[in-house]
Amino acid sequence: MKVIIAGYTAAPADPQSRDAYYAKLASVPGASGLEFGWTATTPPDLAGALGLLPAHWSVTLNDITATYQASVSSPRSGLASPDRDGRSAAVTLAGDLAASVRAINDRQGRRAVAAVEIHSAPGFANRVLQPDPAAFARLSAGLDEAVVRIVTARPGLEPVVQAMAALTPALIRAVGAS
Repeated sequence: MKVIIAGYTAAPADPQSRDAYYAKLASVPGASGLEFGWTATTPPDLAGALGLLPAHWSVTLNDITATYQASVSSPRSGLASPDRDGRSAAVTLAGDLAASVRAINDRQGRRAVAAVEIHSAPGFANRVLQPDPAAFARLSAGLDEAVVRIVTARPGLEPVVQAMAALTPALIRAVGAS
């Protein structure tokens, strides 16, 4: 079992302090990698931290920050958006993330990035669209298995229930078959 530390949320902003912090995390017994939040500036920002990782450690990236930023500037942006331009913007963002994965792997001289967590949106604080099974069917087409982690932008149980009702496997299969 791999133990990945998602310590980026507590990392100091100052680059020197941040590198010292990651050096301490890299010495945690039993750990085997670090998770970082991704934005377009991630690879250069992580250069110091990546240089401190043991050779057998892996990196995971999530795009929560980048997806949130895109959603704020365009509430229709998102991989699961029924809006074509919103989906296109999200696909472009995912392509930028893929380029960052290649840059990090090249810098490390190996396949250092073991996983990427992609958030579909739209949503966050200014939800203008509801979950759409057709958009999710398009997003997950060709995957052996789609795993949905529901993270709602609005507090409470109701948004979770709405998302679960809209994204049931039966509805997604029905839309995908049409």
